[in-house]
Amino acid sequence: MNLAPNGGAMNLDGEVMNTGDRPVIGAVVELSFRDGSGKILENIRAPLMGMAKKGTSVQLDSFASDPLKPNDARPFRITVDRIPAGSNHQLPEMRVVMVSAEGGK
Repeated sequence: MNLAPNGGAMNLDGEVMNTGDRPVIGAVVELSFRDGSGKILENIRAPLMGMAKKGTSVQLDSFASDPLKPNDARPFRITVDRIPAGSNHQLPEMRVVMVSAEGGK
């Protein structure tokens, strides 16, 4: 997790694996931000953006244009434009709420 250069935004990077039997073309996650006492301040939904290594750097690589094949893994990024005021600045809880796959949802 790192703060984006534009103030209250953040990027959350990680790796995702497709354990299904169809290529994944998109996903949406819900992030739960908490305050210092552990109370949920806000739930924010955001798309999971694929990333790909291009030489020595990592660049956005859409799942829609480059589907994540079954049993493959790829880096991802989630961008949140505004971290809720009062956040404890800990890693938010993350839950996948939607996955789109080739041939249906």
